[in-house]
Amino acid sequence: MTPIHCATCQHFRPDASNPPAAMGECAKGLGWNFPMAPHWCKKHEAVPEPAHG
Repeated sequence: MTPIHCATCQHFRPDASNPPAAMGECAKGLGWNFPMAPHWCKKHEAVPEPAHG
């Protein structure tokens, strides 16, 4: 399994006071993490790419 970043997950809820860098909460109930700190997560789901058209 490859390490991921929470910032790339659709379940990551960033902290309102500093969205790009502060810890945020996982909507799947897996706790709080920094958005760019690499770690392993079996529930990571990438944010969908915007549709081009």
